[in-house]
Amino acid sequence: MTAYQSPNGLKDAIAVLANRGATQVAVVDLTGMLDKTVVPRTAGGHACSAGVLPAAVVTLKAVP
Repeated sequence: MTAYQSPNGLKDAIAVLANRGATQVAVVDLTGMLDKTVVPRTAGGHACSAGVLPAAVVTLKAVP
């Protein structure tokens, strides 16, 4: 796992995580993930109400 601030556009905080076999990586927009207008929250406000993050926040990419 690594995190960085994007040098492009709005300069969002980005995380990159790999699965156990390093066959896929997830690129997560951390700034978007924390935005309540992008990711709906549970009643307590601490979790994503959909159970998974929306495509606007996370992108999965295969590792060649």
